[in-house]
Amino acid sequence: MKFLRLSTLALVGLGFLTQTTLCDPDTDEEFVPTEQKPFNIRVTYEIDEHPQSFESTKLIELVNGEEISVTYNIKNGEDESVSVVGVAGSFNDPVTGLTKRNLTASSVGPLKLLKDMTFEFTQKIGIDLEPENYLFVPSIYVLKDDQLMLLGSKNQLITVSDPQISVFQPQMLFLELVLLASFGGLIYALYATFGASYFQKPATAPKNKKVGSSNVRKTKKNK
Repeated sequence: MKFLRLSTLALVGLGFLTQTTLCDPDTDEEFVPTEQKPFNIRVTYEIDEHPQSFESTKLIELVNGEEISVTYNIKNGEDESVSVVGVAGSFNDPVTGLTKRNLTASSVGPLKLLKDMTFEFTQKIGIDLEPENYLFVPSIYVLKDDQLMLLGSKNQLITVSDPQISVFQPQMLFLELVLLASFGGLIYALYATFGASYFQKPATAPKNKKVGSSNVRKTKKNK
């Protein structure tokens, strides 16, 4: 195989750099164009967190808040060269096919691929969707004969759920402490306002001395 290494390939909008390898694979299976896909350009991918996801027909489970890495592999089987210029995609309704969430299109390269060359790169996708089933539809932007083409690949059925909440998670522990402190402060404020005066004992009045009777006795003695 012939290898051409790119030191750095910036994926604008994806926020990371990656090293890629171009090669002339002599063991890849033959790609046959169809009416739906007349160009001999093959696009495959793997979701790194779910190995062999491209060949599998199983439902892939994703959780809101996680980030997945989709590694694409593009092979140019055309006699003319093509250039990979961008990546996009969407999450669609698996029943109606309507788009529910578009992925922001990001530029790649552009990278020129000669005949039988392949190109591999990774797309980072943060999961933040309503918990339900989706159809992941990838899209690759390619320039061929100065015309921009949008190439697709296998659609992947996924299901998205919210993360399970545990009382021992740091965020939950912090929230519990805040709630306890707020509740304690409320109890103290109520006690200081109403409870203290209610439980306080009434002050006893001082006893008055009987001055009149003693004066009478003294008067009688003087007589």
